[in-house]
Amino acid sequence: MAAVIASLAGAFAAVSLFSFVVATQVSDLAQNTPVYQINILTKVRALKENGLSGGEDVVRILIQLCFSRAKSEGVSYPPASSRPTF
Repeated sequence: MAAVIASLAGAFAAVSLFSFVVATQVSDLAQNTPVYQINILTKVRALKENGLSGGEDVVRILIQLCFSRAKSEGVSYPPASSRPTF
């Protein structure tokens, strides 16, 4: 009987912890939504200013914008040889 209670308590604790982590992530996402919206709008405006219509050019420009923004924020990336190619 004690094993059943311990198992149920462990399962409840695991579900509770998982729920807490998910709730925290959703809360952070909700708080940062305006920032994400501004980033997307900035990228769309940059694409419109460049007048790009080709799909490959759009993807290339978006990747460049993301990398340049990340570099300006101090994010470092692994060497190009270890990154996947598209």
